[in-house]
Amino acid sequence: MIVGVDIGTQSMEVVITDNHLTVLGEAASAYQPTFPKPGWAEQNPNDWEQALAPTIAQALDSAALKPGNIRALGIGEQLDGCVAIDKKGRPVHHRM
Repeated sequence: MIVGVDIGTQSMEVVITDNHLTVLGEAASAYQPTFPKPGWAEQNPNDWEQALAPTIAQALDSAALKPGNIRALGIGEQLDGCVAIDKKGRPVHHRM
């Protein structure tokens, strides 16, 4: 079984598939970007981290599977984005 995670602009989407990529379960968690100035859009990386475990758990429930059934994980995220981190790997700030 495979877990696919899409970290999008307004939500995280998770899909669980079998080895033939047949969808067995899915879930999504919404979050919102902020718009501090005209033409700017920002996201808080903590929103992604907070959404990850519960969204995967919901998708596993949807597929009637347990974490031990999973053999692979694929994560896709936004293009052209970067997150500055400190020495401990924590986001410095959600506004860069």
